[in-house]
Amino acid sequence: MERMRKLLVVLAAAVALSVAGLVMYLRSRPLNTPQQVATAYLQRWQAQDWEGMRVLVDAPPSTFTSVHTQMVKDLSISGLHLTPGALVVSGATAQKPFSVDVALKGLGTWSYTDALHLVKPARRWKISWTAATVHPQLSAGGKFARVTKWADRAAILGRDGTVLQGQGDVVSVGVEPDRIKDPSAVVAAFAQYAGVDATTVNRVLHTPGAKPSWFLQVTQMRQDQFAAVPPAFIQTPGIHVTPGVDYANFPVDDPANYRRCVYRFVFRTLPDPFLESMDCPDASQAAPVRTSSVTALQALSMLNNPFLVRQC
Repeated sequence: MERMRKLLVVLAAAVALSVAGLVMYLRSRPLNTPQQVATAYLQRWQAQDWEGMRVLVDAPPSTFTSVHTQMVKDLSISGLHLTPGALVVSGATAQKPFSVDVALKGLGTWSYTDALHLVKPARRWKISWTAATVHPQLSAGGKFARVTKWADRAAILGRDGTVLQGQGDVVSVGVEPDRIKDPSAVVAAFAQYAGVDATTVNRVLHTPGAKPSWFLQVTQMRQDQFAAVPPAFIQTPGIHVTPGVDYANFPVDDPANYRRCVYRFVFRTLPDPFLESMDCPDASQAAPVRTSSVTALQALSMLNNPFLVRQC
């Protein structure tokens, strides 16, 4: 009986070893078809198994892993989901389209499409990899970046659809002092991308009485000029762009403005001088209580403001 028990234990161990060996063989066996290679590559990419992807690439470059890890870091990726398309084989080459859903921390999902290109240099199918395999617009040496682009501010309309305030033809480019990390970088960016000399920029940076949260205009640019400026310009910490604003340019004699209530468009970082004279709170800071004041400056501002004179 004891001998039989030992025999059963030996047989069970042999079966377990055989199963484990079969599993290891199935996992490590070469992938012999383009479908197998493409599917395995996309699965490993989704799992962020860079080394597992690398072994499926034909002559992978030294930067293969760093390109993928840098993408995850630069875009703050929290997850990847890849959906394969139909494989197309043509002789010793093949192509498999796929779509990528990238989960970006704090932004949501970014999606794009691309395709895997496969070759058969010897007896095994391999991925023919370039930087464009990661994203169709990524070139060798290129990097990803998260850039905030504010949507155009909508126009303020009257009840009849009349535009009370809309976008201008120019943009004001300037600085917000409390967001500047390196003043020399700001000066260099204006000189390189906007053609503004260092003396002008430094004079603006040291504007007497300016609050750290204020927007200090350095120059103005037409919309088409600004569209041609590289993103690196406005990515410089401290540089800020806002539509050109002329608070004094108000058609006081336009019949459309004969109304009891007039909307005033005020930018948070660009105070209206007239409202400032009335002790209007700083729009960049919380002000639960309005300041009550009566000054000679306020009287002069009201006596010389075209809109107020016209209304009186």
